[in-house]
Amino acid sequence: MDITQKNYILYGAASIGNIVKDSLEKAGLKIIGYIDKRAYELPIYNNLPVWSLDTIPPKYINPDTVIYVSVKNVFEHEQIATMLYRKGFRQIIYKPYNVLLDYGSEAENIISKIYDNIFDGKNKKKK
Repeated sequence: MDITQKNYILYGAASIGNIVKDSLEKAGLKIIGYIDKRAYELPIYNNLPVWSLDTIPPKYINPDTVIYVSVKNVFEHEQIATMLYRKGFRQIIYKPYNVLLDYGSEAENIISKIYDNIFDGKNKKKK
């Protein structure tokens, strides 16, 4: 499946989520909502739904959904990614903890690079 046909959900409805949303939308990708632990306080953000981990519509827990962990504290990313994986998500973009400590595996460094490129807006839509 083409990346433009996938659904993107941002974990974290705040300032980092805004940056990532703009970057992904400029690349032509479809943001369908947010996951946030404060979903009960903030049901809508940027005109998109905000779900808690327990209220995500089951139709989005599938291989065509990509989750981007967009919380400021990168030391929480791996814990969040593990929680999302246990929920059933398999495509999760986050900043691996080992990369922060400068001894990430090859796979962790690739995930980190993808994370950084999206955050920096280097994920341009192919024509």
